[in-house]
This record gives sequence, C-alpha cells and structure tokens, in this order.
Amino acid sequence: EVRVIAGYVEGLARDDLVALAGKAREKKKPLVLMKVGASAAGARASLAHTGNLVGNDAAYAAAFRQFGIVRPQSVDELLDFSHVLAISPLPRGTGAGIITISGGAGILMADWCEASGLDVVPLAADTVNRLKPVLPWFATPANPLDTTGRPLWDAGMLEQAITAVAADPGVNIVLVYVGLAPGPAVRIANEILAGARAAQGKPVLVCWLPENEASAHASLRQASLPVFTEPVRMV
Repeated sequence: EVRVIAGYVEGLARDDLVALAGKAREKKKPLVLMKVGASAAGARASLAHTGNLVGNDAAYAAAFRQFGIVRPQSVDELLDFSHVLAISPLPRGTGAGIITISGGAGILMADWCEASGLDVVPLAADTVNRLKPVLPWFATPANPLDTTGRPLWDAGMLEQAITAVAADPGVNIVLVYVGLAPGPAVRIANEILAGARAAQGKPVLVCWLPENEASAHASLRQASLPVFTEPVRMV
C-alpha cells in the first residue's frame, strides 16, 4: 500500500543509503528525505541529539542527486512532496506547462520553475494551432499560457486549454492556476477534471485560492489532483 517513503535523517551510513535507494528504485517508490545537519551548528546539535556524526553535506547532496532522492528543505516541503508523489503519476521529464488566468501569477510560476529545475518549454507548433481558436484574440498561445479571466464565463475554454497543453510532447507536468472563481467553481473544477483525464498519465497540479465553494476543491482532491493555495508552493 506504500506509494512513497518519507523521512527525517540526521546521519546515514553510505552503504545503508545505497541499499535503501536501490531497494526503493527497484520497487518504484520515491524517497523524500529531509537531511539535516548541513551547518556546523546543526552538525554539533545532531551529535548531541542522537550521537550522529552527520558527515560532509556536499557528499550527501551528491548522493541524493545520484539516486534521485528528493530533499525537502522544510517540514512543509516534506509533506507537500510526499503528498504529490503519493497521489500523482510520476513525471517522465522536467518540461512544465503553465496555464493561468493571471498573467502575473504565470510570470511568478515561470521564475520558480526555472529556480526549481523545471523547464518552461516552448509549445509545439501543433499545440499553438490548437490553442488559437480557443483563446480570445488578444491572448498569446505561449508557455506560460495566460488564458486571461475568460474561463470564468466561457464554458469549456479551460478544459480545452489543459487538454491541448497536456498533449504537447515537450510538456511532462501541467500546472494550473485558477485564482479566485467563487461563482463558476463547480464548473471550473469539472473542466479541470476533464482536462486531467485527457492528460494521458501526466501529473496535473492545481493552485486555487481559498473561496466559498469547498466542494469544488474536494472534488479535485478526491480525483487525486493535488490542490495548493499558493503558486510558488505548487511549483
């Protein structure tokens, strides 16, 4: 029943780390380990706390990269990474497709994608052609895709946008920013669900600010779509 293995680590012998990483990879279960004691003060505290000599942090960082171990920097990240990896498909690459009803949020998310190792890839020509008749005339079919606020009253537009971007061969992860949608919340949720079903196994994450229609958020979570209330946290 276990989908992801998460933990807090002060010290771990090299052989134990290699064995753990190999077994997790064999079972296709992601490892999310918050390794502490990177600083001199933290290392001294670890020695006093559990008697662990934490070792050279650069060596741990290199080993984590080599074995594909996710290293969160906070308890919030530990829980967020574990949650997403437990309920979403694993991405097959680092190409991120951003769909947003807010141009400003799209820029913010693009900045953090680059900082986080995700590639905001240019959309393929077929995707651009598919999006042109969907978008209003003043919107640009690009990545990030700013749909403007039109999906709030134009039924079907958000579903078509998600479906088109998810089908792009360069996109491995779809990030959807809704913002506030208190009126058409249930319809918007249904469109996101339809788009996610058409994503052919690519993970779809949603950022939706808190609003009055709690059932809309609940319907996404029940369908194993991670929902966040802050765009940087989603990235």
